[in-house]
Amino acid sequence: MASLAEMCSIWPYAGGQQVFTQKLAPPSVRRFLSYAIGWVIFLGEIATAASCTMNSAQVCIGIIQISYPEWQATRWLEWLMYAGLTILALAASLSQKYLPLLSLVGGFIVIAGAIVWAALFLALAPKQSASFVFTEFLNNSGYESRGWVGIMSFYTPMYALYGTDGILHIAEEMKDPERNAPMWRIAYNFSIPYVTWFVDVLQNPAGGIAFVVIILIVINLFICMGLNTAASRLTWGMARDNALPFSNLFVQINHKLDTPLNTLILSGVAQLIIGVVVFGSDYAFQVIISIGLVAIQVGYLIPTFLIVVTGRKALPTPRAFNLGVAGWAINIFSVCWCLLISVMLL
Repeated sequence: MASLAEMCSIWPYAGGQQVFTQKLAPPSVRRFLSYAIGWVIFLGEIATAASCTMNSAQVCIGIIQISYPEWQATRWLEWLMYAGLTILALAASLSQKYLPLLSLVGGFIVIAGAIVWAALFLALAPKQSASFVFTEFLNNSGYESRGWVGIMSFYTPMYALYGTDGILHIAEEMKDPERNAPMWRIAYNFSIPYVTWFVDVLQNPAGGIAFVVIILIVINLFICMGLNTAASRLTWGMARDNALPFSNLFVQINHKLDTPLNTLILSGVAQLIIGVVVFGSDYAFQVIISIGLVAIQVGYLIPTFLIVVTGRKALPTPRAFNLGVAGWAINIFSVCWCLLISVMLL
């Protein structure tokens, strides 16, 4: 995050990593690599949004099954829930006028929800001893290597970091983006709880369900709004560089909404198409989501890798956010970390 924040302080453009790659790559591969990274990030953004929306749809189904255990959802119903939630998030992303307020509401729900979540579990959940927490290693994965299982345990917390590049793609809509975008790039985060945890801890299905709806489904909605906004600005930035088919169509701004409406619709249609895969196989859907998550890692990796290869002298000075003497270590660690997570996801 710090590496991308530093680059954003120099090039605060809607293309984000696509622009960073364009600025840092050797001339012989600059056009191809920046074009490829733009599409890779777009895939990652819509795949992450699709996974959050499908998660909300499955939570809705789980909530119904708590009250009606014999009821089973059909594929059509699951997709219709998914499509409805996708369209709802898309509609909420339409107006630039209300996005700042919605972002504040979403941030409040995340912070307040995290505090209430922690308080509930500390007060009501069964406790294990410190010895169990810090010395016991439970391996129910089927893998024999403890080291690999330990690495695999990063999956859930890493999932919570996907989409944090969204702030890069709205940099052109911020005041003083060279300073503010890097700050919010580091601060941005979200968390995902699970239905049965709250039902068990509260010992009350109604209370647990209400809390999950507020915390999980509503937060997922705000996450998808952010991802839609980021994806639409990314593709608008690419269209401005004539890097998309029908760029003259996607570069247009709807002045009534003050939003690149056509690229926003493109994002929504892509998510609906991904959702259709669930008719064939849940596994195929998960494969697409995993590929999307790897795509986001690649989008994080390539610009930082280019800094490591070309040297930090490639970054213009002075800049509003400078990693200073720690820059080399942070850049190299970032590259190694992205490679590790990509291998894990594959």
